[in-house]
Amino acid sequence: MCGPNIPEPSRSVARLLKDSDLQLRSCLVNATWSIVLTVLSLLATAISAIAAIGSWRAARRADQAATTLANIERDRRHTELTPDFNVTCYRRAVGDRAELRLTFTGPPGLDRLDGAEVTIRDDRSNRTPTTAADPSAEELAAAIWGPLRFCPHVNDADKLGRSVPAVPLAKQEIIRLALEPSLAPRWVNDHAHWRQQYADDPLRLTITCTREGHAPWVIPIDVRIEPGPTGQQRAIEQGD
Repeated sequence: MCGPNIPEPSRSVARLLKDSDLQLRSCLVNATWSIVLTVLSLLATAISAIAAIGSWRAARRADQAATTLANIERDRRHTELTPDFNVTCYRRAVGDRAELRLTFTGPPGLDRLDGAEVTIRDDRSNRTPTTAADPSAEELAAAIWGPLRFCPHVNDADKLGRSVPAVPLAKQEIIRLALEPSLAPRWVNDHAHWRQQYADDPLRLTITCTREGHAPWVIPIDVRIEPGPTGQQRAIEQGD
């Protein structure tokens, strides 16, 4: 028995519809894969960016750690090389002058100094005027609040007797500096009292040392002022 007789144009339309459906499905599949690949590409890019940021942060932390360690080692080495001095101060047997002697003794690893500057410190810092009638800040700073000052213009000391300019030193080299009693400021009427109040005080010094390739060392030292040396001590000193 023969099937239904389908006209030829109807068969063509059915075939076209079938082909269109296949093409549409193919397009949808391709579009889906394209979207998937785009999303995967974006994820890969994001992951790479996150990894790059992580690497940058890790490198930065490593650089910071290396810098910190280098600074710690530099500071440790700087402290280790702090210059050592043997410092004595004797009053002269005649007159009221004294002599300061500084011997550069070390440490190991530091054989010389490019410069050693010696400055006399006051008994306390930051004196300021409290009333208009008080001495000015400049006058307070000019006074040496202690028992001794450097003899002005001796050993190139400044005119106030506050400091002596830096000189180069080799290890075991000695600096000898002349001292005299500090002067009572103009507003002090009792000069004897001025001297008496500092009679038992030490000589307060700051030694600033320099060496190429190193930060300066600022070394505070308090030195007891001893009576003049005995004849035997003078003979030993003269033999130095």
